[in-house]
Amino acid sequence: MNIAFFRFLRGLLVITATLFLLTGCCRIHTAPNERPYRIVRCVQLFYAEDAVQSQRQYFHPEKLQQITDYLRFIRPYGTPSENPDTVQGRFFRITLCYSDGSCRIYEQKAERFMRIDGGAWKRIDPKLAQQLYFLWKNLSEDPLPRESPPPPLECPQI
Repeated sequence: MNIAFFRFLRGLLVITATLFLLTGCCRIHTAPNERPYRIVRCVQLFYAEDAVQSQRQYFHPEKLQQITDYLRFIRPYGTPSENPDTVQGRFFRITLCYSDGSCRIYEQKAERFMRIDGGAWKRIDPKLAQQLYFLWKNLSEDPLPRESPPPPLECPQI
């Protein structure tokens, strides 16, 4: 083969290695609104349908995982064509309390709408949304753990 071709490849390799080295040595900045790693310490779940209301708290890691998996899976999308505030049906408010003292509130209405932290209502898949009702039916409330402090005061208490 041509010696010029091998010199070209060697030069390309040197440039690539230098770029990787410089990229690895520079400080990577995170977005200003990005929070450090947090752990969900508590989930507060409020349920209402007609005259029935229920409030529960979950601390057990397996139960926390089931609820956070549901929230990751549901994926709200699009603007609803009807006003969710006038629609009747099941209502859930899920409050995630994190290890850094912050909270995130998810509201689900009529198995068709969801909003996060009081934002705009978004549509959700009704078939997937029914999973939250089944979680509520099957997960019993956890007693307050002795080894850890109660949920942070910043989180709304149910």
